Amino acid sequence: MKKIIVILGPTASGKTSLGIKLSKKLNGEIVSADAFQIYRHMDIGTAKPTLTERHQAVHHMIDIKDPKEKYSAYQFMLDSRAVIDKIINKGKKPIIVGGSGFFLQTLLGDRQLSTSDNPDVDPKASIDNRIYDAFLIGLDMRRDLLYQRIDQRVDQMIKNGLVDEAEKIVDIPGELPSKKAIGYREFVDYFYGNKTLSDTIDDIKKDSRHYAKRQMTFFRNQFKDIFWFDALELAKNEQKVYIELKNRNQL
Repeated sequence: MKKIIVILGPTASGKTSLGIKLSKKLNGEIVSADAFQIYRHMDIGTAKPTLTERHQAVHHMIDIKDPKEKYSAYQFMLDSRAVIDKIINKGKKPIIVGGSGFFLQTLLGDRQLSTSDNPDVDPKASIDNRIYDAFLIGLDMRRDLLYQRIDQRVDQMIKNGLVDEAEKIVDIPGELPSKKAIGYREFVDYFYGNKTLSDTIDDIKKDSRHYAKRQMTFFRNQFKDIFWFDALELAKNEQKVYIELKNRNQL
């Protein structure tokens, strides 16, 4: 099977930074597995890699759809696998980076889908269905430290202009997946004058923390072969990852 590396973990755990480091070291290209970074104009609220970061490493599956468009896990599966094939054909290493567990399952083959409109073939995912030789790197962190990082990141998003960005997304007519993203949906009541900005920011932080908790529960229950690392230690020195990649014949 084709060899790929997957970096997963909760929001704000440092996946983007590690992905860039590995990409530089291993002559790789990054494939985003984020359900909302696929949308253009949703840069701040999705913590999308900055232009500077995207110059440091090639990123795929980012900014491929407008927020007014719908995009299914099935379509993501097809598109991301095609990108992986192109990366491998260039002689480079595919590095999958993201926290959207369901998207990751469809990409890897753990959860098999029939078509874009039909339900799952089997509601139970299994690594026995996997179509890649994948090394799964999980980023873990003490919960109180993770929550502190989430709160700080939301504050920075507000300073970076999240309010204006969210207003443009919320104003798009219709029920759309893009408008359900954390960091955008919480602003609806604020723009209608039913909630203060301070309360809205608190709601974003709360929803982000809850999402991080759900992510970790999903990863631990659904992916039985994750090799977990301490996120803060890897941020200082990623050498442990290279050792494990070599031991597992992934280099």
